[in-house]
Amino acid sequence: LNNFDLSSLATTKGPLGNEHTGTVPFMVLDLLTEEGLQGEVEHLYRHDLKSFMWVLIWVCLRYRKGVLLPSETRPLDVW
Repeated sequence: LNNFDLSSLATTKGPLGNEHTGTVPFMVLDLLTEEGLQGEVEHLYRHDLKSFMWVLIWVCLRYRKGVLLPSETRPLDVW
């Protein structure tokens, strides 16, 4: 199987700005603005770092010692 959705031509240098991958609740707001969705905001390392931070917080609030907490004690389930 091949996925060419994010492929680019060999003659293209650098990212095009249309690489919108990720889970929206964890994406950085800079990339979700109108400018970001049009590819006018450069995707930087700090965007990935912020996304990782939110995923880590989400995981820590859902699991204890590798076990999923009961649904009534998971604060972000409503979100």
